[in-house]
Amino acid sequence: MKNNLRPPKCNYGNKSISWFFVLILNLIFFSCTQEQDPVISQDELQTIRNFIDLEVAGKTTFDNLPIELDWKKAKLGDDFMEIPLINPIRSFETVLDYFQTRLVISNSDLNAYKFISLESNFDHSHDLFTTLISERKEGNWVRWMQIDNNLRSLEVSSYRTITDPKANMPLDCVTVTYMERTCFYEGFSLISCTDWETVSQYEVCGSEGEGGGGGGSTNYKEDVIIKDSSFVGTKADCIFEKLLDTSEGFQKMIQEFDGSFSVANLIFAMDNLGSTRRGETSPPENFNITNTINNNSTNSGASYRPNLLTAKTIIHEVIHAEMFRKLLSLASTNGNIITSILSSMLENGDYPGMLDYYTRYGLNGFQHQQMAAHYRETIARMLQEFQTGLVVPSSQMPSSLYMDLAWEGLNHSTNTAWQTAIS
Repeated sequence: MKNNLRPPKCNYGNKSISWFFVLILNLIFFSCTQEQDPVISQDELQTIRNFIDLEVAGKTTFDNLPIELDWKKAKLGDDFMEIPLINPIRSFETVLDYFQTRLVISNSDLNAYKFISLESNFDHSHDLFTTLISERKEGNWVRWMQIDNNLRSLEVSSYRTITDPKANMPLDCVTVTYMERTCFYEGFSLISCTDWETVSQYEVCGSEGEGGGGGGSTNYKEDVIIKDSSFVGTKADCIFEKLLDTSEGFQKMIQEFDGSFSVANLIFAMDNLGSTRRGETSPPENFNITNTINNNSTNSGASYRPNLLTAKTIIHEVIHAEMFRKLLSLASTNGNIITSILSSMLENGDYPGMLDYYTRYGLNGFQHQQMAAHYRETIARMLQEFQTGLVVPSSQMPSSLYMDLAWEGLNHSTNTAWQTAIS
């Protein structure tokens, strides 16, 4: 805050110091501008607390202790609020001195929250998480795991800062524990849950940078995009790789199955599907969703179709896989969709569009109905980018050629959108 007191004119013997010079000295030595931390009102804090307390009600840590937040120690950053848990979520084996779990919530979206379990070789309790991972001080060692709001582990990461180029920089390995429990619902109401039980443990390693320190990061889950031996080296494989190179939309769709986000593995395979089907997608089984592309010798086989149409088939089947992935994220047991509670979980979930089509057309009929009504532009945009190598601006519709090609596989007599289009 600037000093607003007016400095007097000062005389020392026969020397006079001007008012202006004293003012400059005063500003230099006594003025300051204090940076203020972000501030949140008590009403806003109470709104956030009410929402989060409702969200975590009935949830427990992997030690079967209630998830409780220490609101007195909540910290507000520029983009996120962080609240430590009284009982930490131990999703990996700790080896360092200090361990804590925090709930991190976006300041702009209450629904965008997750848990972060972190350990370090120093007391990190007073630092924001963003500060911990950006200010990498000499000798610091920090490891953390992100956990989503359904207690699914997302990623384990670490850094260790050592500036001595001759220092020993071993692999940092962490033992990740996979936990499961079963919960019982009556309608939308949670009745009870079994205790968390250890299913398996895996060791995840990430190497440190060389020389001046740095950090390593690795996903807890590997090989989530899997190419079956029948798929590798085929024309379909080549087209799949070109789609990844040319279409940002396809990259983002595939990213939903990578280790940072995935609740399922996505497998690509080839098989003889007969003369009428160009591809098929199998429902999740043991966390695996399989896209199969036809390899027979008819004009439905990938090797006998134009590249553009095979690209369309791959996109079409990946959208099916993405729909199955969303269902699996809502209702899963051992990587399989629990159909008995799917309806109630959709009603209580984050996919209102899917709920609408599921309610109208059922589990076996909704996907093509929703795809025809809402995904044709997505398919056409990816096809145009694949064919031309140019990004289609979000403000611009794909050309009619690609919109028409996107109908293939959706132009069924039972499809409402198709019947509307041709009527």
